Amino acid sequence: MVILLTGVSVSIAAVYYTINIRHQRAARQIQLFMNIYSRFDNQQLMRSLIDSRYNEWNTFEEWMEKYGPQGDREAYTNWVSLQNALQGIGHLVSEGYVRPETVSGLMGAIPTLNWERNEPIIRGLREKLGSSTLWDDVESLYHEMAKIRISKH
Repeated sequence: MVILLTGVSVSIAAVYYTINIRHQRAARQIQLFMNIYSRFDNQQLMRSLIDSRYNEWNTFEEWMEKYGPQGDREAYTNWVSLQNALQGIGHLVSEGYVRPETVSGLMGAIPTLNWERNEPIIRGLREKLGSSTLWDDVESLYHEMAKIRISKH
């Protein structure tokens, strides 16, 4: 009888431990996402998002001249910060730490609008810097958001 009780106790402890670990992992994933997402509650980053959307340019070369590191360092720094924030969120999604639906629910169209507007710039910088993976999770985040958009229609 003692062996049976011991076995049952160990089994219950193992189940409790497994549930507890899953809960802790989920909590950490949300905390990670919220730490990155909280950067969007930053006036400078929001200004960068708006500037990125409405700055006028027609080609990558024109963008580099006006808003690149040699043109307007502050605008460039703000733009890079925006891409880095989206890269962090995209990485969490691509690694499976955060569900794409969570990002879509909290951020709406921001990742989509960002990629659609800045794709030529990101691709141009990839080529110029010889880094085919530069902000690759920004691009993958866009594709994940597109899947959600398609599934809703």
